[in-house]
Amino acid sequence: MNIDTSHLKQIAVIVFFVLITTPIWAQTKGKTPIHKKNSWVITQAKFPGGESGLMTYISRNLIYPALAKQAGIQGKVYVQFMVEADGHVDQIKILRGIGGGCDFEVVKLFRGMPKWTPATQNGERVNELLTTAVNFSLEK
Repeated sequence: MNIDTSHLKQIAVIVFFVLITTPIWAQTKGKTPIHKKNSWVITQAKFPGGESGLMTYISRNLIYPALAKQAGIQGKVYVQFMVEADGHVDQIKILRGIGGGCDFEVVKLFRGMPKWTPATQNGERVNELLTTAVNFSLEK
């Protein structure tokens, strides 16, 4: 049986093209395209009162779970969240937790946050993904 190698090369190129382009097409199908501007100047999202306002909010509203206190659980809970273009906090995700109910309390804390001043890019409000740590420490 003789196989024409030129046809095999053409088929290989077509298969390669399909494999490379399918994931890109699948990711953008049915979605609004993202318009990227030349300038990447971004003003970051800001909590009311800035960083000190955020620390005050956390210290006044964070509840140390009784289970975590009894078990002596201490440490940092790393949380990722989206500040949406309208300023509300969404897509809250614990990246690294410490258990004992602390992770749940951080999610609850972020769900109850007041609206932020959203990030802007070229004068337009945009979503911004942020990550921070919330510290749980027992007094000695």
